[in-house]
Amino acid sequence: MNELPPDFPHDAPTGYRYETIPFTTTVDAIWTVSNRRFNYNDGDESRTIWGFVKYRGKTRRAYSYHAPVRANKVGKVVDLSDTTPYSAMPKLKDCLTDTV
Repeated sequence: MNELPPDFPHDAPTGYRYETIPFTTTVDAIWTVSNRRFNYNDGDESRTIWGFVKYRGKTRRAYSYHAPVRANKVGKVVDLSDTTPYSAMPKLKDCLTDTV
């Protein structure tokens, strides 16, 4: 398991933690892990993909954050200010301001 990048802005929500797992040689997957145990998965922890970190160069000092398309597919680059502690999926615009 790898560590989160130093500029990762979020603290894990209450009852959760982050895990960073190698996805490819240049990409790590960041998972949000619930500390609660559930019967449906034999008492194991429940995980959901937060997003991905894609590294450039062997030093792994330059990188970008990516939203997930799904747990096994890296999506587009995201701005960290558009993410939440739960997901790197960009926040939706307020659709309630549009009138029909």
